[in-house]
Amino acid sequence: MEQTLTSGAYGSFMPDTHRRLIVDEIQVHQTLGRALRTLEAVWNQGVSSTLSSIAEAAELDRSTALRVLASLQAYGYVHRDPETKTYRTGYMAQRLGALPELNAVKCSLALPFLGDLAAITGATAFMATLEGTSVVYRAAVPALSANRGAQIALNVAYPAHSAAAGKVLLAGLLTDQVRTLYSASPLIRGGSRTITDRESLFRHLQMVRGRGYAVERDEAEDGRSAIAVPFVNSRGHSTTAIGVMLNQSVDIEQSGRELISVCRMIAGRIFQHVMG
Repeated sequence: MEQTLTSGAYGSFMPDTHRRLIVDEIQVHQTLGRALRTLEAVWNQGVSSTLSSIAEAAELDRSTALRVLASLQAYGYVHRDPETKTYRTGYMAQRLGALPELNAVKCSLALPFLGDLAAITGATAFMATLEGTSVVYRAAVPALSANRGAQIALNVAYPAHSAAAGKVLLAGLLTDQVRTLYSASPLIRGGSRTITDRESLFRHLQMVRGRGYAVERDEAEDGRSAIAVPFVNSRGHSTTAIGVMLNQSVDIEQSGRELISVCRMIAGRIFQHVMG
């Protein structure tokens, strides 16, 4: 059977059947891209999300986002609450998360850079992630001087609202997400400067969001200070923080500008190493 040859963007002359295959492949890639962006939007928002917020985050119109969400729901990657009409990640997406494995990879890549951070600052360097209202330290390199660096227990959940790492990661969420997280969670006092009022915490996180780093002084416990900056991935989302911790109460706002600069520099190096 004779094939018709067509001139177009894919070559000087190409059989119609081959051209249709390429066009179909491009359409499949576009559909897959929309699905992945939508799933990432649901995942990053962390709590039940509206159709509008998902569509905006995935850069889709509402009707397209609704069709994509329906497909993801059918395969178990998204769950839709029939009462609130909101969405969250489904059981399949949670299975694919493989958080222990992902965290292990992050730590192995970051450890050399955390070593540099500890050596430059003379403080204990750490990497931490957010889990609900808790912050978990995944990796740490102790300070050269035991008198200066703080001891950090790894893979233990600490209250996020009283830790620099927790606050900088909470600040990366939407205010409504933070309000939902803390709707029934008490703000436990750890040190003399712990923020224990929800509205004060929300205002503080807004300030952290604006300046791009968080400090901690006598909050998790008296006599301990820390500073943390977010590690932002290629999509502009922050799920991990790095920083330094000291076993002394230091007014980092006054004397820690150099620490902030070094933390940001190391975060940039990690980004280049992981994403480059």
